[in-house]
Amino acid sequence: MTQARKAQLDTILALLAEAKEEITRRLAPYAELVPKIRMPEKPDDAQPDEATLESYGSTMMGYISEVETVREAMSPKLTAIAKKISALGGKGWEKDDDIVQAWMALAHVVQSMRHNPAKGPGVVYVNPDNKLIGFAAANFWMDEMEPSDKLQRKHLTYTQGRAAFNICAEPAAIAKAVGHDVLKTHLVLRSKDSIKKRAHLRREELRNKDFISPHKMAQRRLKFLDRIAKQGRLSGLFKDSILITTADPCYSCTEGVIQVGVARVISDKLHRHEMKPKRLAEMEEAHRTLHKQGIAHQHIVYRHNI
Repeated sequence: MTQARKAQLDTILALLAEAKEEITRRLAPYAELVPKIRMPEKPDDAQPDEATLESYGSTMMGYISEVETVREAMSPKLTAIAKKISALGGKGWEKDDDIVQAWMALAHVVQSMRHNPAKGPGVVYVNPDNKLIGFAAANFWMDEMEPSDKLQRKHLTYTQGRAAFNICAEPAAIAKAVGHDVLKTHLVLRSKDSIKKRAHLRREELRNKDFISPHKMAQRRLKFLDRIAKQGRLSGLFKDSILITTADPCYSCTEGVIQVGVARVISDKLHRHEMKPKRLAEMEEAHRTLHKQGIAHQHIVYRHNI
């Protein structure tokens, strides 16, 4: 390695370390406010006392809100670092371990921008010319997926309830790359009738009853993911791209990755040890599915402690 390239890599890694430190420092006070309790899986499960539950709900919402604020603030910095990684090389970069490791380091920093980094990956999409397409960590809602205040309080307290609002990192990055306004995804959570009534009454705000029932959110979420994948494919942005991820995708995200035209998936091998059995089974299935579709999938040992 030349001295010039080593200096470039050292600068990139130092900037990524600084970015992760800033993210952690900003989120830590909000994370510490959330009570460390075992949350019920369902509303009828045994629960902590009402005061603790109320505290958990409000502090968790504050934490999630701050995660979104930090993501918006850090996006320009991480995009600037991505440009420095792109400057390291062009076509064939996936065979250059230094470049792959730098992108993986960025993915790990992105992963820190979620309320529980250990439970979901950070992802980075890169095109064949080594230019960033987009990055994201999983989040409970994107702007157009935001539930009403009532649904937030009632359902985001419970583990199963939160799952209905979750958008995984892989489709979240695709959605951001193609533009939310193109997809008109505000229709996902709001019934057509409520939208017509709101327009008729010239009412700007949305009331709780304007939102669809959480029981229907799972199928609406799948439609959202399908629409994201189709728009991503039509955009051409992801044709022959490479997905760098800190963990293998889940079932639905694997299908999305295939649909948009990703040619290769590179995952962090060591992060697999942190996953629960159910998630590991999904990861194994993802590995087999990708190979069946002719998409190269490799696990690498991440070398940087960022």
